[in-house]
Amino acid sequence: MKSWRFFAAFQDSLGFPLGQYIYLWALLAALLVFLAGAALFRDRKDSAGNNDDTGDLRLFSGATVFAALAGYVLFLRLAAFPSQSWYLLPLLALAAVCFEIGLPVWRGKMRAVFFGLVAATTLIAVPTAVRYLHTRFTNIDTWAAELKAAAVPEDYVVVVPWFCGITFNHYFHGATPWTTLPPLADHATHRYDLVQLQLQNTNAIQPVLKRIVSTLQHGHRVWILAGMGWMDVPDPGTTAPESLPPAPLPMSGWSEMPYTMVWASQVAHLIGGHATQFGREKNPTAGRQIIENTELFMADGWKNP
Repeated sequence: MKSWRFFAAFQDSLGFPLGQYIYLWALLAALLVFLAGAALFRDRKDSAGNNDDTGDLRLFSGATVFAALAGYVLFLRLAAFPSQSWYLLPLLALAAVCFEIGLPVWRGKMRAVFFGLVAATTLIAVPTAVRYLHTRFTNIDTWAAELKAAAVPEDYVVVVPWFCGITFNHYFHGATPWTTLPPLADHATHRYDLVQLQLQNTNAIQPVLKRIVSTLQHGHRVWILAGMGWMDVPDPGTTAPESLPPAPLPMSGWSEMPYTMVWASQVAHLIGGHATQFGREKNPTAGRQIIENTELFMADGWKNP
C-alpha cells in the first residue's frame, strides 16, 4: 500500500466539499477520544447521586473510533491494496454515529453555530456534487460500442487490467472473443480468488499470447483495451520483462499490480515486435474527466522480427 495513495484517499473523502473539512473530522475524532479518556477518571455519579451513563457512552464511542481507525489502517496494510476513497465510507458512517452519541450536546448559541455549519456545508456541497454528476465514471461503454461496430468474430480483444473486464463484460455485446490479463473464468464480479490462483501460475498469460499470435498470423486484428498508462507501444530494440515468480512477492505480497504491469509489457513487446501495425485509436472521450479512463490500441499484420 503506497502511503501517498493512502493519504490521498483520506483527503478525497474527508475533504468534501472543501479540503479544510479534513481538519474538522480530525478535530471531532480527537475531541471524542479525549472525552473518552476523561471518562475513565470521572465519577460515575451525578450531583444527585444517580448513575451517569454519559461517560460510558463517550468511552465506548471514543474506543470504537480509535480501534476502527487503527484496524482500518492495519487491514489495508495487510491486504496490500491501493487505497481508494470509497473504502472509507463504512469507517465514516461508524465515526458519524460515534460522534452523535459521544460528543456533548450543543445548546444555546453553540447550537445555532452548529446548525449554521451544517447549513453552510449543505450549500457548499450541492454545487460541488453537481459538478461530480457530470464526471464520467467510465469510457468503456464508448469503446464497447466502437468495438461492436469495428471488430469481427475472428478478431481478439484483450482488456488490461483485469478489473476493467467487469465493466467491459457489462457493456460489450459483440461476437468478438475477448479476455483479460490474466484470463479469468468469471467477469461478473471482482473475483480476487481467481486472480490469486493466476498469481501463482508462472504461465498465466500463455494462452493469451498464443491467441494473439494466432489471430495476427491469420490476418485478423488484435484490440487492446487498456487503462490509461497500462499499455504503450514499446520502443524498438527493447526487450520484454521476465515473468515474476509465484506470489507472494517479498515487497508487494499478494498484490496483482506488479504482475499485471509485467504481463501488459510482455503483450506490448510481443505485438510490437511482430505486428506490422500497432498504435492507439483516436479517443472520442479525450479531454474529459473520467474515473475509469481507458484507451484502445489496434494491432494488425504479422512479420518475423
